[in-house]
Amino acid sequence: MRDNFSSYHPAVIFAYFLSVIICGMFFVHPILLIISACGALSYSVYLGGGKVLMVNLCMLFFIIITGTAVNMLFNHRGMTTLFYLRGNPVTFESAVYGAAAGLMIGTMIMWFSCCNKILTGDKIMYLFGRVLPVFSLLFSMVLRFVPHFADKARDISAGQRGIRGNVFKNAAEERDVISIKDYEEHQSLGLKVKTEMRTASILTTWALENAVDTANSMKSRGYGLAGRTSFSFYRFDIRDGIAVLFLIILDMLLAVCSGRGAGYFSCFPMIKTAQTAMITVIFFAAYAVLVFIPLMIDVWEDIKWQYLQLKI
Repeated sequence: MRDNFSSYHPAVIFAYFLSVIICGMFFVHPILLIISACGALSYSVYLGGGKVLMVNLCMLFFIIITGTAVNMLFNHRGMTTLFYLRGNPVTFESAVYGAAAGLMIGTMIMWFSCCNKILTGDKIMYLFGRVLPVFSLLFSMVLRFVPHFADKARDISAGQRGIRGNVFKNAAEERDVISIKDYEEHQSLGLKVKTEMRTASILTTWALENAVDTANSMKSRGYGLAGRTSFSFYRFDIRDGIAVLFLIILDMLLAVCSGRGAGYFSCFPMIKTAQTAMITVIFFAAYAVLVFIPLMIDVWEDIKWQYLQLKI
């Protein structure tokens, strides 16, 4: 499926992810955290397919369990004691706080993964190339190197396996080993460590050389010089203006509701939350709209596309 939200102007995409990430870190109410997690999980599944669902769910489960356990062991604040562990009270409030912190961290990881797929290196260069040329170049190189680094590591590992296959071919035949892979499983630990260290050394050397070549190439093109112009496909149109205006309205509404106490949540010394009122309902609804904006855009465009196909 095609992601239509990524076709918006890079400034709109950057403003959206900045807004949703900041709100996700500051709003700690469990309902808001669950809404944000559902939005991030849904959008990541839309971008990456069904295989991403189990990965993200396992990641969320692991982080929530870890956060809950660690906070229960080291944070003994709270009035509701569940049990005592070596003389220290384990409280219900500390468990809730740890689970909420773990859910927030896992949600932020999913939002950043979505941002990494949508806000590509060329969009970052377009946004910050003139204002912060060194930062934008470095950041785009880091984003590019993360997947490229993993692919290159697999290539180097495959090359090393091929070399070992030629070197150990006779030895494998003498030991009556069926395949080179079976022979490698019987290698000593020292030889395996030496091979992995050689692979890491080759990979590091390649990364440094590639970074130097990229920097020299950008310097030879005049990157960062005053008055330098660049070509771009991105144009800020009416659709982008409407999206920015909608984001501003939502952010202002969330700020006003939050300032008036909607979404308040505290764990210590006891769990306290904002009273259910109309402003709280408006706050939760506005936040849900914010986190589901990309998915709503994609679903709406898919429905339009299916409708147009039926009319042909």
